[in-house]
Amino acid sequence: MPLLRTVEARNLAEHHYLRAGHRCHYFYDYHAGQGRTSSPGNRLIAELKRPVAQRGLPHYCYKEYAIVLAAALLKQVLLQHAWLLPIVTVCPIPPSRIKGDAQHDDRMAQIAALACRGTPARACELIVQRLNGLAAHTLAPGERPGPAALMASYRLQAQPRAIVVLLDDVLTTGAHFVAARRLIQASYPRTCVVGLFIARRVLAQRPAGQG
Repeated sequence: MPLLRTVEARNLAEHHYLRAGHRCHYFYDYHAGQGRTSSPGNRLIAELKRPVAQRGLPHYCYKEYAIVLAAALLKQVLLQHAWLLPIVTVCPIPPSRIKGDAQHDDRMAQIAALACRGTPARACELIVQRLNGLAAHTLAPGERPGPAALMASYRLQAQPRAIVVLLDDVLTTGAHFVAARRLIQASYPRTCVVGLFIARRVLAQRPAGQG
């Protein structure tokens, strides 16, 4: 299994909304635009993002397997910090579609629940999306909502434990993480909030002499 890595200071510029005080971790690199076969991270993310409209089709089992694999990665990390788990809430960052919508995808909630099962950590959807939005990966960079717009569409519905792990599939700009973190700390300022992502989007390197 891949080791958990940390977003370092030298990488912050690749994630527009992240700042030095934000603690974010990830397992895989994700290379946007390079296809599912280009790397293990791309393959896993492609399966996790397989539309729920395909449920019941033969290939949908690959999404279900990807959820189990991602949960195993998270559980491995949780068990390495067993002494902290009684004060840990694992919170999936809300998907773009609200519950009850035909396109609502609860993959991250499933991953959180599977990973916390049998441990003192608590999986909890602390934050819910109040209005439908568009999936960020389907939008051009200039069209993606920033933290303020996302925070306005979120609602905090439960009290967190002392440590919150915000869980999502891909770290891109960091807007969703920042919005969820702000929402939690606005009501519970002493809560330690960290981000954990299955993959981090890696920007393509420009050829030498360009840019």
